[in-house]
Amino acid sequence: PETPIAVFYPLESEMLSPAAFSMRPFIPRCAEFRKVADYDICDSFMIADGYLQSKKDLILMIGMKIPEETLQHIVDFAKQRGRVWVRNDAQISVLHGDTTLDELARRQGCKLSSDSQPVSKGIYHFEKWPRLEPFASLPANGNEERYQTVHQNHISCYIPKRLDFEIRKRAK
Repeated sequence: PETPIAVFYPLESEMLSPAAFSMRPFIPRCAEFRKVADYDICDSFMIADGYLQSKKDLILMIGMKIPEETLQHIVDFAKQRGRVWVRNDAQISVLHGDTTLDELARRQGCKLSSDSQPVSKGIYHFEKWPRLEPFASLPANGNEERYQTVHQNHISCYIPKRLDFEIRKRAK
C-alpha cells in the first residue's frame, strides 16, 4: 500500500560510525511500529533524490550519525511540509561532527515539540509511538486480536490468530 510515512534507515551510520548505530533496537522498533502504521524505509540517497516530496511523516527510530546534507534535507522537510518524529532516547547528529538535529533545526527557526497534538510540520520528540493515521474500524469477529491501519485508498487489517489479512476500499 502507498503510505505517507517513512522510517529513516541510517546507512552511513551503520557503515561509517558503528558505535552510533545498533541494529538491536532498530529492528524490534520497526516491528513494533508496524502495529501502529504502515511505512516505507528510506535512506540518505533517497532523500537527496527528493523522496520526501511524497511523504507527510519521517520517523527517526534510534540514535544515529547522518551526513550533514541529509540532516539539512530533514530540517527543510520539517520546516516546509512534513513532520519529523524522533524518539526521546535517540541522539541524532552530523556524521563526523557534533551538530545535532535539534541544534540545526533551532538555528533555522524550525518548530521543536513534544506536543501530543502535532500540527502539520515540525520536529516532534515522542516517548510512545504517535498514531500517525487513525486506526480503522472493520467489523470484529468476537474478541480476535486485530491490527488495523488506514492507508491512502484502503484499510488493511491483520488477524494474527488466522494469519490472515483483510483489505477493503476506504470510504472517501
